[in-house]
Amino acid sequence: MVEEFSKVLLEEGDILLQKQFGYHKIAKVEAADLPAIASSGLFIIRAFNVPENYLYTYLTSETGKEIFDRQLKSIERGATIVSIGLSDLRKIRVPLFDAETMSAFVNIEKAKVSELSILNNHLMTYAMRLYGNKSETVAETGLEKKVIEDLSAVGWGSDDVKLNSVVIELTGSRPWEADIALLDKGDLLAIVEVRSSIYLMNHSWLDNMKAIIESKAAPFLILSSGSYYEIHSTGDGTVHKMMSPPTKEVLLSILSGKEAK
Repeated sequence: MVEEFSKVLLEEGDILLQKQFGYHKIAKVEAADLPAIASSGLFIIRAFNVPENYLYTYLTSETGKEIFDRQLKSIERGATIVSIGLSDLRKIRVPLFDAETMSAFVNIEKAKVSELSILNNHLMTYAMRLYGNKSETVAETGLEKKVIEDLSAVGWGSDDVKLNSVVIELTGSRPWEADIALLDKGDLLAIVEVRSSIYLMNHSWLDNMKAIIESKAAPFLILSSGSYYEIHSTGDGTVHKMMSPPTKEVLLSILSGKEAK
C-alpha cells in the first residue's frame, strides 16, 4: 500500500493546493494530520532547501496570495471546471531570500517595530544585490529623461534609445539594468549610466561600472550627469570627455578608429 501510494503519501510540512474549480485553496500538513494521503484533486508542494513555514506564510499572506493567485489564473484551463496542470504549476515563481530574512518573514506578525526595520533592511539589501541599480534608477528617472531629450536633439532616433530595457549579467550572475541603452541597427552600441554626480557615488556603484567595462557587454559605457558625458571604450580602455551628448556618428567613428581630431 505504501509503495502504491508513495507519490501521494503526505509528510509534515507539505503544502496542499486544490487543483480544480479555481478556488486556489491552500493548506499545510501538520503532524496531527498524519498518516494521510492526498486525493487526486490536490497538488503536493514540497519545499526543498526552503523553509516550509516561509513558503506557506508567503503563499497565504495578503501580498503573496494576490501574486500567487494571478499566476495561477494565467495557467488555468477550462470553462465550466477550471483546472491547473502540473507542468504549468512548475513555472510559478516565488521570491527567495537569505535564511535570516525568510525566518524573519515567517514571524512577521509577531515582530516588533525594531525587528521589522531589520527585516526591511534585509529586503532592501537583497533587492539591491539582485537588481543592481533598480532603486537608484527610479530616483534618477527625471534626469534620465533629460538625457534622452538631449540625445534626441543631436540626432538619436527613438528606435535607437531605450530606457531601462537592457539587463546585463555581471560577474557572479548579478543582473544590472542599464539606465539607457543606445543601439545601432538593433545592436547594443553603448550603455549610458546617469547620475547627478558621477564622482560622488559609492564604491559599490563604481565597482559595477568597472565590471560593466570589463564585461564588454557593449562597445561603450557612457557616464553622464546630464551636462557632462564621459565615454569609456570597453575595447581599448580609452576615455573621451564631452560637455554635450555624443552623436551616433561620433561613437561609430571612435569604434572604427577614425575619430576626427
